[in-house]
Amino acid sequence: MAEAKSKLPDVVLLDLNLPDSGGLDTVKSMSEGCPDVPIVVLTGLHDDATGLAAINAGAEDFLVKGEVDPARLALILRFSVERHRTLAALRGLSTRDELTGLHNRRGFLTLASRHFAGSRQRSTSFALFFIDVDGLKCINDLYGHAAGDAAIAGAAEVLRKALSRTDLLGRLGGDEFAALRVEPGLGPPEAAVARIREMADAFNAGAPRPWKLSLSVGFARLTDGATTLEDMLAEADKAMYEVKGGNQRSTHRRQIPKGGER
Repeated sequence: MAEAKSKLPDVVLLDLNLPDSGGLDTVKSMSEGCPDVPIVVLTGLHDDATGLAAINAGAEDFLVKGEVDPARLALILRFSVERHRTLAALRGLSTRDELTGLHNRRGFLTLASRHFAGSRQRSTSFALFFIDVDGLKCINDLYGHAAGDAAIAGAAEVLRKALSRTDLLGRLGGDEFAALRVEPGLGPPEAAVARIREMADAFNAGAPRPWKLSLSVGFARLTDGATTLEDMLAEADKAMYEVKGGNQRSTHRRQIPKGGER
């Protein structure tokens, strides 16, 4: 770390399995201590989940040991440097949502675009979720905007608990959230929707509130034929509104209906 700070290399190639490495904590410390230096992580064989977590912790990209050749290594390092320079130009712009601590729309779409391009290059699949807080206007009107803010913060809490640390989470604005699941080994999207429902129920069973948190969730898969990230967002948004229509016709005991798990 000290050497990187003093010499400011063009790029750092970081092996997470070294004896003196703290894994993802090392990535985070290096990213925070040397924000001007791009990081590329080396992971174990087929350990994509750790690589994706490293990207969320601040790395530009990751390489799997045993699958690296000189040409690919040079290409990844060059792309990482150029990508880091591009993102550095946006560093002055906020990429975090103040209320929830999640990525805001700009931050989410920037990182999601990188994941989308990488997944297509690796021929992997992922799911994009679109989540909406039901009845937020009613909560604001009946109980005040502080209650509405609490509902939004509660939705972010539910998503953090329901989804994996490798999933990319963002608040797109107002009552809309999005999540990107890149690691297929975490299970089908339907299971994630069920987990969100469970965490929403647990949230409502917690501290007493005059309102209940209800979320409508829709999702789209890369394998559904989407060719761009925008296509996937539109498909997930459409699926979410189909679920929301069912929620609005339900009783006042709001839940995420099973109709969202298609």
